[in-house]
Amino acid sequence: MDNFLEAQRRNVAQGIIKIRYKGKLTNIKTTDMVLLESETNYTMIHLNTGLKILSSRTLSVFENVLKDTQTFIRANRSQVVNVGYVEDYDFRKVLKEFRLTNGQSVGISRRKSKLFMKNNNQLV
Repeated sequence: MDNFLEAQRRNVAQGIIKIRYKGKLTNIKTTDMVLLESETNYTMIHLNTGLKILSSRTLSVFENVLKDTQTFIRANRSQVVNVGYVEDYDFRKVLKEFRLTNGQSVGISRRKSKLFMKNNNQLV
């Protein structure tokens, strides 16, 4: 597992991530990744083209690999969001949420919303 993480970190530093898709190792630009969703022990990757790719790695593995990019935030237990695709957000209600450019709404935990506001106050 450590070899996988180390290899992926080098790839992410170059702006790509390698995913096995349809039997082949495929390069995906991290800038094309809109949302990563947990599917039990798998991760569904939503791309800006509308394509969804299922990976056999867990969401925590992807979070660990992407944490140094500063463009991905763990919104809640089951979703990681690329903040570059956040179109709007509403933190005034009890249920705080991001609205993404692809039309999806993602709930965000109270703690993560405070962290997001602290780090992204230019968006307020």
